[in-house]
Amino acid sequence: MNFYLEHVLSGDKVYLVRGDNTLGRNPSCTWIMNYDYMSRFHAVIVVKRETLFIKELDSLNGVFLNYSRIGSELREVFVGDDISFGVDIDPSVEQQLPWTFGIFTVKAEPAPAQNMDRTKKNNNGDKAPPTNNPLITIKTPTKPTTNPNPTNTATTVAAS
Repeated sequence: MNFYLEHVLSGDKVYLVRGDNTLGRNPSCTWIMNYDYMSRFHAVIVVKRETLFIKELDSLNGVFLNYSRIGSELREVFVGDDISFGVDIDPSVEQQLPWTFGIFTVKAEPAPAQNMDRTKKNNNGDKAPPTNNPLITIKTPTKPTTNPNPTNTATTVAAS
């Protein structure tokens, strides 16, 4: 199973590697994420076998798992959970959310089947986790080009 975080507004994906995945603005993090309210070392997500865990690091604004702050305790995470970095959201209230907030849903997809023909190169496509360099910069999202109101960069999210 390949686990990833999908940004709720932009659809950007952050594929998690086995072991520790540090998230924050610092260049030494596994995943450099430049969202509003992200700390330099914000959180660590641990992928162990088919299980995910998250822990808040040196975060000023916190990590929220399903809209509750987790603190520095290691917490298990499941597919479908919502994680927000530094943003405390009330899901029962309709609100305007800027694209620059780090709000994600945990998702998974099956691991690619192993190619039995070892003479062919393994092509995992664009959906596989990085294998040669896990250091990727997640740029701050910009407003969509199809927005009919160019001064409005927020999206309305209603509780379901």
